[in-house]
Amino acid sequence: MVFDSHGNLLVCVEEVGIVKIRKDGSQKTIISKLPDGSPLRFPHGIDISKDGKIYFTVSSQSYSLQESFLEELFSRPNGMIVTADKNLTLEILNQDLYYPTGIALSSNEEFLLVSEPFRHRISSIPIFGSQRGTEKFFLTNIPGIPALISGNGGFFWVGIPYHRNEILDKTQEYPEIKNLLTGLPVFLFGKNIPRGLVFALNDFGDITANYQDFSDSSVAGITAVLNHAGNIYLVSSTIGKIAKMKPIIEEIQFF
Repeated sequence: MVFDSHGNLLVCVEEVGIVKIRKDGSQKTIISKLPDGSPLRFPHGIDISKDGKIYFTVSSQSYSLQESFLEELFSRPNGMIVTADKNLTLEILNQDLYYPTGIALSSNEEFLLVSEPFRHRISSIPIFGSQRGTEKFFLTNIPGIPALISGNGGFFWVGIPYHRNEILDKTQEYPEIKNLLTGLPVFLFGKNIPRGLVFALNDFGDITANYQDFSDSSVAGITAVLNHAGNIYLVSSTIGKIAKMKPIIEEIQFF
């Protein structure tokens, strides 16, 4: 979710689309279809530029949130980034992404960062120039499943809610085994193990902050991070609460 310049909250709602919530609490679905006219079933992350252009991820065109384990299993490029201008005219910026979730504009609004959790990476997508819409790897081989991304004054904050699923990692090279697994009950895959990890990146991909709960018990399952007014707010999907912490400020120099 993200606020527009008028203080309205824009929210991604599964099986509904992009919903605007005004200050008085009234709601309106402003985007319910994809550019080709098909239903917008699975929007996930959203950001908005200074001039009011909306960018949002569509995690899958094939499966619902409840079926997302199939995206993790098959690892196919069924996701996309869609843009909407002030007139809500839609355009696909990239349609070859692997279950994209989080999305955030860079500080200069020249590119987007998007998380692909089941590929354990974060990619950058230029929004201008000859490379517009082309995916470039920004951070790879992340030791966990990256979730939503929030931008804040030249920094990106990322939550890592779960450890990598070792069973599914090991099956990626064996399509026959993956096909067999689709016929098994979901509980046999094993639940993803919650992890307590958040980190920050700058526009160049340098990690500028790294906070971990090594016990994975106090604050784990963090899907969203917000740095606001000197505090870091952590949204946990496993405990259903929001935690607040003070960042430890350290000067980091890069050469």
